[in-house]
Amino acid sequence: MFLAPRVPVPVFPLPAFVLFPGAQVPLHIHESRYRSMIRDAATGERLVAMATLGPGWEHEYHGSPSFLPQGCLAAIDSLDWRPDDRYDLVLRGVVRVRFTRTVREFPYRACEVDVQPDAPVDEADPLTTLERTGLIDARERLLPLGPEAWVMPPVVPPDAPFERLVGVIAQSLRAPIERRLEWLALDRLSDRARAVRDHMLAIGARRGA
Repeated sequence: MFLAPRVPVPVFPLPAFVLFPGAQVPLHIHESRYRSMIRDAATGERLVAMATLGPGWEHEYHGSPSFLPQGCLAAIDSLDWRPDDRYDLVLRGVVRVRFTRTVREFPYRACEVDVQPDAPVDEADPLTTLERTGLIDARERLLPLGPEAWVMPPVVPPDAPFERLVGVIAQSLRAPIERRLEWLALDRLSDRARAVRDHMLAIGARRGA
């Protein structure tokens, strides 16, 4: 599943969107160029790289708007073709990547990427257990806030792998795009977990949760 350094991958840039390793996101694909991308990916490695569009993307969206260098490689977990030739799919974040050289522009972009795996995590380490407990406790306190705190329900079992737990909560939580990019840039999963938990605690303090 993991790519060798600087292997070209199709790029799917979206505005104000960040995907985290371990998280899943449903998408509806309707643009012609991205329908082509998904068809090609589905018959190949079933991988695309999710990117965040840069400032000013609105003025050149139908061309080649710039996107930010940090992204996430995603696997196609499920794919449904619709009669109007559109697609509904579920992507799962696999590993962080950094975009380097663009090798193709048409009909969709493909870039070389540097793969940036998170530092290894020992699930049995007491520090990991503490981080897991802190995340779960903060999530439980914020659940009653509903859409005030969450973009989507943070559905993940407490005993899920630590990467999935952190990714799902980060993906589900309401946070500015700049904050999400900061979380994604962290090399250690424990650092990302603490940053996400601190954000949840700040929301709870403001809302009295």
